[in-house]
Amino acid sequence: MKPLLVFTLLFYGMPAMSQQENSALSNDIIKTWAIHTSMSHKLLESVSKESLSDQSASGGRSVGQQFAHIHNVRVQWLKELDKEHSDQLNELSKEDSHDQEKLSRSLKQSDEMITKYLTDKLAMGTDTKPMSPVTFMGYLISHESHTRGQIILSLKQAGHPVGPNIAYGIWNWSQ
Repeated sequence: MKPLLVFTLLFYGMPAMSQQENSALSNDIIKTWAIHTSMSHKLLESVSKESLSDQSASGGRSVGQQFAHIHNVRVQWLKELDKEHSDQLNELSKEDSHDQEKLSRSLKQSDEMITKYLTDKLAMGTDTKPMSPVTFMGYLISHESHTRGQIILSLKQAGHPVGPNIAYGIWNWSQ
């Protein structure tokens, strides 16, 4: 793009998108969230129940506690951003972090609530404070990807590395 055009777009704003373009972009945003969450579920499904108590060599949260942390951060943000619907979600306790089925159910429930929140806010075209829906999703993806990395490292250091289908599979977003 030529510098003058870039300056003009930045200074005067991007041209408005058609409803069809906006809908396609919203659908792509929701699809991105769905792909991202599927990676956490693949990782959780690959972890044995015994390995949920694995920790990294430096200590910290166990693998199960890290999955619970992903869910709990979502719940905390939804309580801040979407008080009307967030009462349907409960945070997980340390004891819950040993229950793989509960972790999976809770993550799916918070996946769905985030999807609903994003879908509603994108449809309204609102710039929600303190974060827009896209910024919020970006924050969650960044946080959760970091936590997945911690989980994979904890498993490796505890002698239970994930298989290559998971280690490389979490980067296969073209599905």
